[in-house]
Amino acid sequence: MLAAARGQSLPAREVPTSIKVEEEDDSLPFAPTHMLAVYSPRDWAIGGRRAVRYVPIHDVVLAAHCTNLPALPPRNPSPTSIAVTSLRLPETTTFGVVLDYLYTKNVTTVLGALLPRSAVGVPAKAIPATIAKACSTAELTQRLFRTHALWTNVCALGVHDEALWNIIDSAWQVLLLGLRISSEAGGPVNVAPLKT
Repeated sequence: MLAAARGQSLPAREVPTSIKVEEEDDSLPFAPTHMLAVYSPRDWAIGGRRAVRYVPIHDVVLAAHCTNLPALPPRNPSPTSIAVTSLRLPETTTFGVVLDYLYTKNVTTVLGALLPRSAVGVPAKAIPATIAKACSTAELTQRLFRTHALWTNVCALGVHDEALWNIIDSAWQVLLLGLRISSEAGGPVNVAPLKT
């Protein structure tokens, strides 16, 4: 539906105020109202450039769930362009998980983004032992970093959704227990550096 650059690296001063769109189908009534230029302080690179990820959104969805969302500009009256707003987040890597949840309210998708695939179809009480056997301590550590990144974004956006908070807490507890079981079985925990 939208023809826009995703993950394009632009200097901070060059984030556009609007982006031209191309209609590919007849879904205009459901077309996004805005484009977010999502970035993180971690995304800054040498030379004052940052990676900016363009994400189409519907203002009403984010306004209904994000108490800390910056004010969005008025909707662009032109059907051929969409307003762009910069959004600084602690971590851009999990913004898609947050956005998907806000649209669908599907906690299973969130859990799937946080836990290893080896946890799928396993009874809840058996998940920590299962992931401890199936995953390295480095992978479990990376999943803990990802869970923390999601938590920081949910805090930054001001999302107050009990189901989302419960699933983040559950994933955190399961991953910590899996890491503990893994470290007890195989010696000291080797913490891998956070992937960027």
